[in-house]
Amino acid sequence: MDRTIRIDDEVYMALQKQAEPFTDTPNSALRKLLGLDHEQEKSSDDVQSVRLVGFSSKEGYDPEEGGEFVSFESPEEVRGFFKEMRDVLTRGEKYRYLAAGDRFWKNVQADSICLFHKNKHIVGEGKMNGKAKPYVVRDGVTEICPVTERPYAREVYFIPATIRLYKRPIPFAEAEKALGRKKPLSYMGMPKLSMADYSIIHSIAEKDGFD
Repeated sequence: MDRTIRIDDEVYMALQKQAEPFTDTPNSALRKLLGLDHEQEKSSDDVQSVRLVGFSSKEGYDPEEGGEFVSFESPEEVRGFFKEMRDVLTRGEKYRYLAAGDRFWKNVQADSICLFHKNKHIVGEGKMNGKAKPYVVRDGVTEICPVTERPYAREVYFIPATIRLYKRPIPFAEAEKALGRKKPLSYMGMPKLSMADYSIIHSIAEKDGFD
């Protein structure tokens, strides 16, 4: 039976140091520290997954364009946006999304690895800190998306140390060839990849380095 425990930030940070990045969940790290068999984990929330996460057509606020939200076309423009997004997420701030994306995010396992992409180029990665949670109204203020003028549905937090920006965006075609896939990678929804797939894509990014 799964149980919920609360730990403070200092304990969580110490637990992160004991964990193997992108492999251990908080539960598996504790099992190792306690000398328990890692194979006996049964919680579905502890089953790690890898997801392709695409950006919507309008993602950034550009003051040089009169304060309008602009679409990004080239891989470098997308990479530039993700760099700004990475800087926000590494400060521990949330990634918010609208109701349209809820049917995808709400079923993603806790602590999943997300490979961010746009225009069929993978630009970076990060590991979720838990699961997507219902959006929380803070101080009586409901934040509204400037693009749609609708309230956000959920929010996701990422572990800051796991957020990486690829120096060179990886085209889907290159990733597909490396993975030996007969079917192309889908940019629709949030398709699930295996840890083996992730390892191959990560190794390609690692050769060029991270920012």
